[in-house]
Amino acid sequence: MTVDQDNGSILTFTPLHCPNPPKDDISLEFIVSQQCIQWNNEDARIIIEFHTSKVEVDGDGYIHNVRNPMAVLPKDFVIKCLYQSDDSIDYEIRIIKNPKMFDFVCSQAEMSPTFEIQDFWAPVDHLYILVDSGRIPLVNPATGRPTFSVKYNDNSMSVTYLNMYSAYEHLEIHYVPYPMRSVYVQRRIPSNGFIDLGGKINKPLNKKYFEFWVNGRLMTDEVTIISPTKLFLHGLKSLRNFEIIEINRDPNEYFSDNFLTYNTSDDGRLYPMWNLTTYLDAALEGNLEGDNYSSEEQEYLLTPVWKQVDREHPEFKNYPPNVDIEEDILLRANTSSLDSTEGVPYQFAVIDPPTLEGTALNNRNLKFSDFGFVPFTNDQILNMINEEWAEEIANGEIPAQSVVSDDEWYGIITKLYDEYGMRVHTLDESAYHISDVNTLRINNTNRVGRIVKNNPDYNLD
Repeated sequence: MTVDQDNGSILTFTPLHCPNPPKDDISLEFIVSQQCIQWNNEDARIIIEFHTSKVEVDGDGYIHNVRNPMAVLPKDFVIKCLYQSDDSIDYEIRIIKNPKMFDFVCSQAEMSPTFEIQDFWAPVDHLYILVDSGRIPLVNPATGRPTFSVKYNDNSMSVTYLNMYSAYEHLEIHYVPYPMRSVYVQRRIPSNGFIDLGGKINKPLNKKYFEFWVNGRLMTDEVTIISPTKLFLHGLKSLRNFEIIEINRDPNEYFSDNFLTYNTSDDGRLYPMWNLTTYLDAALEGNLEGDNYSSEEQEYLLTPVWKQVDREHPEFKNYPPNVDIEEDILLRANTSSLDSTEGVPYQFAVIDPPTLEGTALNNRNLKFSDFGFVPFTNDQILNMINEEWAEEIANGEIPAQSVVSDDEWYGIITKLYDEYGMRVHTLDESAYHISDVNTLRINNTNRVGRIVKNNPDYNLD
């Protein structure tokens, strides 16, 4: 998806996954939201046409003229030149399967620096940033937003690091030959290391296609999966910035429709939910009828990872307790760096803002209703005014109030004339005008206008 940098409107939209392609040519309309919290009138409506015809130029069984750059590369494919020449020409075809690394060191501290990589393009889901203290999460667990952005130029790409860069810090931008996707982030980890991902991932937990990162470090032996949606972290040196990254999988891929359900939000949108609950999950959560496990039975069932392995336990060396002794990899801004850097945005200086119902208070998308208050509508306010002044309105002392919508525009019908009595069309050209006693009302949404009759008021005093 590409958007206009000035107003944020959607310019192009490319579907990347279609698990059940249609057999006939059809058109589908999608409602696309740029963020989870926005007004319904800010949604984009996109019509996508599916064409099922295959173009076989040579009758060789190959589909030609594939124009989707995100199309999956099959095991057997043929590359042909777009033009022919009688002369012999050597062509070089590059299929990159090796990782790459680009390192940068700057002498000046900078907020949100941009690094230019010449003669190289890569999808944003193939990149990550590494600093001296570890790998920066793909998504900031404190804000839920990406930690870097990519812009593609003619012969290069620009990577903007959306955080604080310290002077002479060694920063590396890594490219990997497979896609990565952050599927879950958590700012703080409980000391017992228990993480419940029920309804938050579309695949069962598995180390084959999930990577588990804590504060910039890859966890392997520290992760024990006890069910498709539950895991324990043990032996941690930090209890901050947990991220699960899905590697080399289709982001829309899930293993069965039996796991997929939908929830409806307050604004009527459908959100996918994946129910991967097993017998063990139901027993631990107390959702079985007459067959739930007690705390002692849970401890016996999940030993030695529940709740914490005693020091005398023979498996203590394999399941050491979690501690929080490492520096926070997201805490980039300090007093010295802020003093030497101009124009520091507040969202980078505030790492752990207070939250309200899970929403950060410094979030620009925070609405009045997120505070738990329901604001009065215009109709409710005017009804209270009219009720309070009902006697005065009945006696004609004050007029009754009504709602004027933002979509309604009112004006006076006026004819403009110059000093010679000729009709003109602008106020600058007019010398005098003649106005109607009636009012013109125009609805800006449906472009419909009508005359509002006004009773003439004669002042005979």
